[in-house]
Amino acid sequence: MSDTTAKAAYLKGLADGMKLDENKDCNKLLLSIIDLLGDVAGEISELDNEVGFLADCVEDIDGELDEIAEILSECGCDEGCGHNHGDRNETFEVACPTCKQSIILNMETFDDQATCPICGEEIEFEFDFDEDDFNGELRNDLNDDFEG
Repeated sequence: MSDTTAKAAYLKGLADGMKLDENKDCNKLLLSIIDLLGDVAGEISELDNEVGFLADCVEDIDGELDEIAEILSECGCDEGCGHNHGDRNETFEVACPTCKQSIILNMETFDDQATCPICGEEIEFEFDFDEDDFNGELRNDLNDDFEG
C-alpha cells in the first residue's frame, strides 16, 4: 500500500470513527472529499505500478539497442569479420525498363542505380530483403525478444 493510499484510508477511518451525521451539508462535503481522496490515491497507486513496469521495459529496450548497436558496429571491415557479405563478384541480370534489353550487373561495382549500356537510361533499384538476405542471427534475436 502506498503512502498516499494509507493516508486516505486513515482519513476514512477517522471520519467513520467520528460518526459524522451524513444529513448535514458540511459533513456530506467532507465525506465526499474523503471518498474522492481514496479514489485518487488508488489511481495514483495504479499509475505508479504502470510507470514502474514501463521503466523496466524501457531499460530492457535500451539494453537491446546497445546490443544491436554493438553488432552493427562490429562489421566495418574488408570482409575479414566472418559475416556473410555475399559474393561480391556475383553478377545478376536485369531487363532495362525502357529498351527491355538484358543487362548484366556486377555486385562489386553495383550501387542502387545503373546506366543501361544500350539506351543510356538511368535505372534505379529498390530492394526488399527477406529474412534469408538479412543477417539471420540478428533478425532471429530481435524476433525472439519481441515475441516473448
